[in-house]
Amino acid sequence: MHPSLVLLFLHLWGNVGLSLSQTALQCPVIHINDTIQVTGDPEEATYGNVLRFSCKSRTEILYGPAEIYCDANGMWSDNPPRCEAVKCKVPEIEHGTVTGDITDYNEHEILYFECNARYGKSEERPSRCIKMGQRADWSPTPACEQIKCKLQVSQLEGTRYDPPHRNVFSPGETLRVTCEARYWIFNPREISTVITCRDDGQWTSDPTCKEVTCSRPNDQHISYWDNYWQRKKTLGDTVRYSCTSGYKSTNGATRATCTRDGWTPDPLCQAQQCPVIHINDNIQVTGDPEEATYGNVLRFSCKSSTEILHGPAEIYCDENGMWSDNPPRCEAIKCRLEVSQLEGTRYDPPHRNVFSPGETLRVTCEARYWIFNPREISTVVTCRDDGQWTSDPTCKEVTCSRPNDQHISYWDNYWQRKKTLGDTVRYSCTSGYKSTNGATRATCTRDGWTPDPLCQAQVI
Repeated sequence: MHPSLVLLFLHLWGNVGLSLSQTALQCPVIHINDTIQVTGDPEEATYGNVLRFSCKSRTEILYGPAEIYCDANGMWSDNPPRCEAVKCKVPEIEHGTVTGDITDYNEHEILYFECNARYGKSEERPSRCIKMGQRADWSPTPACEQIKCKLQVSQLEGTRYDPPHRNVFSPGETLRVTCEARYWIFNPREISTVITCRDDGQWTSDPTCKEVTCSRPNDQHISYWDNYWQRKKTLGDTVRYSCTSGYKSTNGATRATCTRDGWTPDPLCQAQQCPVIHINDNIQVTGDPEEATYGNVLRFSCKSSTEILHGPAEIYCDENGMWSDNPPRCEAIKCRLEVSQLEGTRYDPPHRNVFSPGETLRVTCEARYWIFNPREISTVVTCRDDGQWTSDPTCKEVTCSRPNDQHISYWDNYWQRKKTLGDTVRYSCTSGYKSTNGATRATCTRDGWTPDPLCQAQVI
C-alpha cells in the first residue's frame, strides 16, 4: 500500500469519534516554488487532501517529501520540498580513496578514485553522477573489491584447466592450462603451461589455447606463394611456393608445410651457393671463397709488393651459383706490350712484349704517325717498378683538330673535327684580319695548322 494512504488511514482511525457532520478543517494556503510541479490544490485543501510534488526540470531533483496531506487539525503534514540541481556527494569507499578535493559533483561528472593495495575497481566503467528517479547517485556504484584473476568461461574449445570448474583465483594461485591437438598457448608457443595469478589481477600469460596457425611468411626471397590472399593456414596445411632469382628452395621442396614450429622447410629459401674456389698462396683475398652465396664478393690483391695482379680485382657469386670470373694470379711485376707490333710503330728491341722494371724500349714512329705525348717520332721509354711505362709506347696517326681561333670567320667542312697529316681546309678570316701570306687553305702538319698563325691583324 502507498505510504500516503497508510498515513491517511491512521489519521482517520484516530478521529473516528469525530462527528461525520462536523465541518472539515481547512489547511492554510501553501506557497509552492515555480520550479515545482504540484498535483492537488495548495490553496483550498481540507482534511485528507494530498499534494504531490515533482520537479519541472529534468536537470533538477526533489529535496524534501514527494507528497504532504492536510491532517485532522487543519495542518500540513510536512513542509513543501524544493528543487535543486542534481548534485552528488563524495561517497565513502571501503578499501578505496577518492582523488581530488571536490565536495559536490554536478550531473554527469566523473568520480575519480583509487583502490588500496590488492584491491581493484569493481567496475571498469567510470562512476558518473546521474539522476535516479528523484535522487542523485553514482552509477556504477564506486566500490573496491579484492583483486581476483578470472577466466571468462570455465572451458574453451581445445583448452583444459586444472583445477577444473573454477573461474576465480586469488593472487598467487596457479592454474595449469593444457591444449588439445591442433591447439597451443600462443605466447609462449607451448601445449601445456602453469600460469600464476598476479597481484594486479592479471595472469602471467594468456590462459587461452588457440588453434595452431601459420601466417604468410614475411620472406623477401619468396617469388610465388599460392593462395596469397588466404593469410593464415592451420596445422598440416601445405602451400606451393617458389624462390626469387639467386635463391632456391631448401632440399628442393615445392610445398611449404604449416607445423607447430612454423613453416617447413626452414628456411623456405636458401641463397644459391657457389663452388669452393682455390686461391693461390701469394694472393690476399677478402671474403669467404669456401662458403660464398649469391651476392657475396671476393676481392683480391697481391701479398708481395714485387708482384702485380693479372685478372679481375674482384669476382662475385651470381644468381645461378656460379662465379662471375676466374680468380686472378699474381706474377712478378713486368711491363708489357699488348701486341708486339702496331701499325706505324717500330720497337727496339723488336719481337718482345715483356720487360722487367728498369729495362728500356725505343719506340719509333713511321711516316704520318707520332708519339702523342710528347709529340715526337722517336723516344725511349722505361719500365717502372709499378709495371707501367714512363710514357705510352704507342704511335698514333698525326691529326689536327679544328683550330680554336676566334678570328676565323669561315672553316670548310666544319663538322669534321679532325684532319690527318697533309689534309688541307679552305678558310677565311674575320673583318680586320687577313690570312697569313694570303693563304686560302690551312694545312695539317706535325706542328699543327700552317700557316701559323692562320690569321693576322691587318696593318693600316
